[in-house]
Amino acid sequence: MMDTGTLFPGVALVTGAAGTGIGAATAMAFARAGCRRIAITDMNAKELNDTQAAILAQSPNAKVLVRPGDIASEAFVDSFIAAVVKEFGRLDYAVNCAGIMGNNQSSTETSLDDFDRINN
Repeated sequence: MMDTGTLFPGVALVTGAAGTGIGAATAMAFARAGCRRIAITDMNAKELNDTQAAILAQSPNAKVLVRPGDIASEAFVDSFIAAVVKEFGRLDYAVNCAGIMGNNQSSTETSLDDFDRINN
């Protein structure tokens, strides 16, 4: 029987990992594939903790670093990456799934501030 823990021996980081979207599914997929060191972030702290619980339920030996925050903030990103490296010693995989919902308007109908916020 293959040891799936050797498939992804490194450290994975996933942004936008709260809830039931692509980020949470990606974090869960890393765990299913055998990754045992996963760092997750999102602005929604409660749902981020739910993702952590779901990862640990399927992969009890995983270590999950959870940091709620806004990746649009350079200071948060710097502190999060530093925490990942401090906790796990390295970073091997990064999947950026964070995003915000747009206003369902065309770009010509969107204010410059909203356009910048959505795209940043």
